[in-house]
Amino acid sequence: DKILSIDPMMTGSDFFDWVKERSHLFRGVTFATARRDQPYHFTRLGTFIERADNTARILNVKYAQEAPDTFDEKEEDNETDYYRLSAVLRSVSALEAYRDTYRDVIDARRVAEIMIFDAKLPRSLRFCLDEASLVLDELPAQSGRMPRRIAAEINARLRYGTIDEVFAYGLKRYLADFLVDMERLGNAVNAAYMELH
Repeated sequence: DKILSIDPMMTGSDFFDWVKERSHLFRGVTFATARRDQPYHFTRLGTFIERADNTARILNVKYAQEAPDTFDEKEEDNETDYYRLSAVLRSVSALEAYRDTYRDVIDARRVAEIMIFDAKLPRSLRFCLDEASLVLDELPAQSGRMPRRIAAEINARLRYGTIDEVFAYGLKRYLADFLVDMERLGNAVNAAYMELH
């Protein structure tokens, strides 16, 4: 009963902490007790597809304030940007990972790099696609050829791409393309496994 009760006097921050706590509780119970069969694999697959999509959207919102298709590499030393970048990193639980990796002031370019390409950061695009690809390999092979192919294409760009290439192409455009690819992947998973044939 207490687990489901919400205090109507909660502040916004308290409410979001409550939601996050319940989310962690659900994930903990699910991943500690669920059989390792198809429903489990689909839960994990959905988690990684959604997580990658959300990370790309968070980055896109941060950089939408920059020029439309480029990135101004000015020094990011003003106080407002420091707090904004810190908030972006905290929103994906990556502030400590950033500090462990770079041990320097928070730099916008490096924030993008760690959130896109870091293979060990659970909310980076690369990590999510690595995991989604592994999960897809656990699902029936014949019907899942297209989702595996799309995931492999996206994953190859994340494994072998560089932040310099991303900024040369345009970060905003790169993220928009990534979001389109994630929609393609989600639709392919739906067509392969969820629709009645």
